[in-house]
Amino acid sequence: MEELFKSWASAIALSIEAGAVLIIALGAVEALARTAWRLVSTAKGVTGRKEIWVRFAIWLLLGLEFELAADVVRSAISPTWTAIGMLGAERIGHGTSAAQDSKLLAHLVKHAIPLEVCPSSNVATRAVPSLEEHPIRAFRDAGVTVTVNSDDPSMFGTSLNQEYAVAADLLDLDEGGLRDLAAAAVRASFAPDDVRTRVLAEIDRS
Repeated sequence: MEELFKSWASAIALSIEAGAVLIIALGAVEALARTAWRLVSTAKGVTGRKEIWVRFAIWLLLGLEFELAADVVRSAISPTWTAIGMLGAERIGHGTSAAQDSKLLAHLVKHAIPLEVCPSSNVATRAVPSLEEHPIRAFRDAGVTVTVNSDDPSMFGTSLNQEYAVAADLLDLDEGGLRDLAAAAVRASFAPDDVRTRVLAEIDRS
């Protein structure tokens, strides 16, 4: 079943990447067509060079957003042991598949390796079937350090505040629990010590 899921998710990622290529190709065709028309046309109101480049940049950014989504799908289902063992990972992005391996969860706890959880993104990319089935509870119950993140807000129509609201619902957290969750994210960050100290103090005062 796990291999079937990985094959299915890989197919989704490839489809998203194909969409990214198509979007960028359409943008390039439009830019070329507008440039050619600009060169041969004498009519007023012809699209200017700057506008052509701006429009192409928008197409390009949209294509990159799709490519990012494909990467999210792959990173959410990739073998996390590989990321830890071969790359010496100090943090794991998404890591939803870690819930399937109790030894891996124990390893994450022992070595204080946090998981960057993005609930809405994980559902949107089909890394998990639904929010109700998200493994964030399993991570919490196993003692894994969990940080809540928005991933790509514009792509998934969310915000960090919304993701914290989702996490509070899934983990049944009160205000104190939310403060603890935010503080754990700060302690797990790569921010300088003085920044972490300041932010933790702000969380305590909230």
